[in-house]
Parts: sequence; structure tokens; C-alpha cells
Amino acid sequence: MKKNTTTASYCNIALLLRCLFIAGWFAGITGFAQKFEDFRAFTEGQQDVTCVQYTLDGKRFASGNAIGTVLVRDAEKGNILNLLRGLTGRVNAVAFDPNSRYVSGSDSFGNTIVWDLASSKELFNASKLPELAELKNASFAFFDNSGKKLFFGGNSKKLYVVNFIQNPNSVKIVQQFKHPIQTAAASSKGEHIALATDTSIAVFNTNTEQLIKNIQGCSRHIHDIKFPPGDTLISTTCSAESNSFHIWSVKTGQKTRKLFNLQPGHRADKIEYSRDGKYALVLSHSAQTVLYDIARDTIIQILTGHREEVLNANFSPDSKAILSAGADDQIKMYKWKQIFENDNLPDASTTRYVPEIDTLKLLYDARGVPTKIGKRILTGSQKATVEGNKVTIMVWDSEYEDNDTISLYFNGKWVLKKYALRTDKKVLHLEMSADKENKLIMYAHNLGKRPPNTAAISVFDGKKERLINLSSNMQLSDSIQFVRSHSGNKNANLPPIEDGR
Repeated sequence: MKKNTTTASYCNIALLLRCLFIAGWFAGITGFAQKFEDFRAFTEGQQDVTCVQYTLDGKRFASGNAIGTVLVRDAEKGNILNLLRGLTGRVNAVAFDPNSRYVSGSDSFGNTIVWDLASSKELFNASKLPELAELKNASFAFFDNSGKKLFFGGNSKKLYVVNFIQNPNSVKIVQQFKHPIQTAAASSKGEHIALATDTSIAVFNTNTEQLIKNIQGCSRHIHDIKFPPGDTLISTTCSAESNSFHIWSVKTGQKTRKLFNLQPGHRADKIEYSRDGKYALVLSHSAQTVLYDIARDTIIQILTGHREEVLNANFSPDSKAILSAGADDQIKMYKWKQIFENDNLPDASTTRYVPEIDTLKLLYDARGVPTKIGKRILTGSQKATVEGNKVTIMVWDSEYEDNDTISLYFNGKWVLKKYALRTDKKVLHLEMSADKENKLIMYAHNLGKRPPNTAAISVFDGKKERLINLSSNMQLSDSIQFVRSHSGNKNANLPPIEDGR
């Protein structure tokens, strides 16, 4: 995958919008609909997830939480690759270098750390330098296009830079401002960074470390700034106009247009662009995220699934996945779907042999960890922390009713056999065991019309509900590992839940 996925890098805004409009119009007449669907959820252990960021190759993503932990996950499998500690405050930002070798995290106590992803070792720690004691809240950090320098700052009213490879103990002040730096953005190639201080925007060249443009961005406080695809423009969200975005030319500093007019009730706080230039995400201090079609200047979808405020979001480099971080302890992953009107789908296979499930056994490795059910390999379990001994789950097809047939295995028995998934929810009650795995395994009996088989499973322990998506085929079985919390009432009674709730 090429690092720069934007094909209109230096087009002017009129040409860019014209290209996007033509592309959008052509897509509209070819007979398909498209949207982003809730695909998977990850938990951060009962802590607000404050930020998320994909690597430039899209293979990994990082997240930060409210207690200073940074996690790096495999974007496809979801398993944790790096557990990074050292920050002690709320993580305000995470960032990768262009080559995906390093990751940075900045927190609300003023610290910024760079870790090497291969070893998980610290390469730079701002808290160890006395001259940075004045930085009490680090709001951002970005790598330059070489991946060797890190620009960072926050409430100290200064932009700092450090070559963390050659001299991690020597920090340079690039610029001092009259006001704290409340938000910042980096261009897609890392050649420019933009900083918002009160109502103004300062744009710097990361190679020369020189200020190249000052822009009066808003009449009042700036909420957020971003580089739209092409890196020649900057967008702002302003407190004075909470339902719109303004676009500015980096070269001239002049406003080119008001890009969006949001509908009443959709306040603009933060914005995130897809790298193909088609979409923008709008965050507005709510549990919903607005997906905007840029060419048509209209809302095309409201992303749901979080129970509390969405704090941050990021598009994958191919623009076909979205990560959102929430105050409900979750990261949600949404996947792009394209549905053709005359979609001739293959029928589910009827010749593949599927053994009777009652003959299948759970197989273990030398450490006593279950690895297979029959001949199916168990993929990495998604963990769900629950309180008490009793859990209610609901299972359904969250995509399409395409004849997916599954069974569910839990603690030595099949709790659901050869069930054809529907959009209506099937309710099951599980009881946790003190001496068994408490692992719920999904077993596919066919591939449906749209393989693999996918099922949405809602887990409710009497206090908290979370959504997990499982996917299985004829070789692999996905699973949920239940972990019991010791803080809850072990004999909590669950309220009754009816099918189809």
C-alpha cells in the first residue's frame, strides 16, 4: 500500500470538489447503496477510551485511555500487540511515525512518551527533562515525515521538537505563542503541522521547522483543526458557529468556503476526514457520530453503538473502516459495505461435510489452553468482564439474513444447536463456573450466502451491557472469554429479557 493515498494532492478546492461530486454521482447511478456497519467492539477495562489512531499501512491501531495506558492492536485480529505504560494522566493523543516503527502518547499531566514498537521500550520521556516541567497538559504530538523528529506541546504556549533518535535529551523550542495550544493537526505526509491557539492557526514546515503561515481561523475559540485530503487546505470547527466547518488555503491563508451546513442538533466539535476524500466524521459531544458525504454536502449516516460520548475517531488508510473511542470503555470498529441491487450471490455449500456437533470435543494444548473444537481452530478470544455468576446474552444477525447457521458451545455443552441466525434477537442465559473456561464458542454449520458467518452478541450481567461481534467459517471458530469481576454481587438477579427486545 502506498503511504500517500490521496491522488489529488495539489488540486485546488474547486477541482477537488468537482472530482468528488462526479465520483459520488457516478456511484449513485450504478445501482448500489453503501454504508458503514457495526463490525466489532473492543474494551479497555472499564476506562474511558480517549483516542484512537491507525498506522499508515492500516495493519495496526493504537488507543489511549483515561489512566494513561496505550494499547497497540492488530487491526484484523484485534489482539493486543503492545501494552505501553509510563503515562499517568488521561491520554490526549496517540500518533505513529510514517513507517509504523514508533508510537507516541501525550497525557493530561504534561508528559509525552515515544515507544519503540518492536521492543516496547521508551525512546523519549518528556517528564525526565526538567525544562519541560512547565508543560502541565500535553495536548498533541506528531512525527515529521522522516519519523525521527517529534513535535509536541500543549498548555505551556510553546511548540517543542526533539530528535528522539539522535539526541532524546535535547529539546528545542520552535515557537512561543500568546495562548496555550488547544488542538493541532498534521498533514498526511508529515510535512506540515498546524496549531490552534485561541482563534488563530499557525502552520509550520516540519523539515525546516519554520512558520510558513498565520491564519485567523475563527472569531472565537477553535474547537478542532484538520488537513483535508491533499494537504493544501485546513478545516476548522469554531465555537462561534457550531454547525459548520470552514476551509482555509494553506498557501494564501484565505477562507475558500464553508464546507458543511449541519442540521440542527448536530453540533460540530471534532472532525475527521477519510483519506479518499469522500467522507467526514463529525463528533458532537454525544454517543452518536455523524458521517458526512463531502461531495453532496449532506449527512448520509448516523453511526450508533456507543452508550456514552464518542471522544475520538479515525478512518483506516483505505477509508473502508472507522474506529471510534468512547467514554463507555469501548472502541467500536465499523466496516464499509457496498450492496448491489442485482447482487447474484453464490448459494451456501451443501457438499461440505459437517460432523454432528454432539461428537465434537474441545482440545487443549500443553498449557491447558483450549485450541480447537473438533478440527476447527479457535481464534483469539474476545474478553468480556462480567459481574456475578449469571449472564444473559442475545444473539442475532446484525448484517443480513442469509441463512447463516451456527451453534454455541459453553462450558462442556451446546447451549444453542444449529440455529439459523435472524435479525430478531435470541436470548440465552449462561451461568459462570468457578472451575471451567467460561468460554463461549461459535461454530459455523454453513457459510451462508455472504461468508463468513457473523453474529452479534450482546452480553448483559445485570449492570452493564456490551456488544461483541463473532465471525466463524469452516476452518476457524471465534469465541468470547468471560472474565469475572470480583467487585459485583455474585448472586445478582438478572431482569427478564424477551426475545426480539
